[in-house]
Amino acid sequence: MNILVIGSHFDDEVLGVGGTIAKHISNGDNVHVLILTESSSTQYPGNSDIAGRKTSEAKEANQYLGSVLHIESFPDMKLDTIPQCELASCISGYIDLIQPEIVYTHSKNDLNKDHRMTYEASMVACRPMSGVKKILCYEVLSSTEWGEGFKPNYYVELTQEFFIIKTEAIRKYTAELRASPHPRSLVSIMNLMIQRGFNICVDYAEAFELVREVE
Repeated sequence: MNILVIGSHFDDEVLGVGGTIAKHISNGDNVHVLILTESSSTQYPGNSDIAGRKTSEAKEANQYLGSVLHIESFPDMKLDTIPQCELASCISGYIDLIQPEIVYTHSKNDLNKDHRMTYEASMVACRPMSGVKKILCYEVLSSTEWGEGFKPNYYVELTQEFFIIKTEAIRKYTAELRASPHPRSLVSIMNLMIQRGFNICVDYAEAFELVREVE
């Protein structure tokens, strides 16, 4: 089975879907990750060293997970300046190429505007004629929880193995991790997997909003 994870920025894919990506790969699925922006130009304008470092970290994290990484070059923190048809067309191109049965994307309830723009473009690209059978929205710490309300209705149980794999994958993103008690600290990331596990009475889990499923 082919899977496509769509994110606005480097590390979104591991924060939201890292454990589930590892589980898909363990099950023999092919996982592709599409990052829409170069993830650094607005935060660090003109700093090629940081841009290169962040790209290298993204490649290392996805290589560790076993996912295939695709990087576009839309401007960081400025997706609202790009026509939706252009973003949707980009995503549609990858859907045509990869033919995913499942697509993971950002939540429409996220505070981050890039994330919301990615969600909207994903919904256009994933219209029923796309062939996508299931669409799930994921949460990103320090962003989704500050939005209008992430309401998970779909959970993926993670074993300790996948808990560790996600933890090690996010360690690759040294430029993005913060010290505790920041919500994007390693402690917080691990605690969210535990909390989502508590939601369904298991040790660890990741939570999603199910948008559409076709049997």
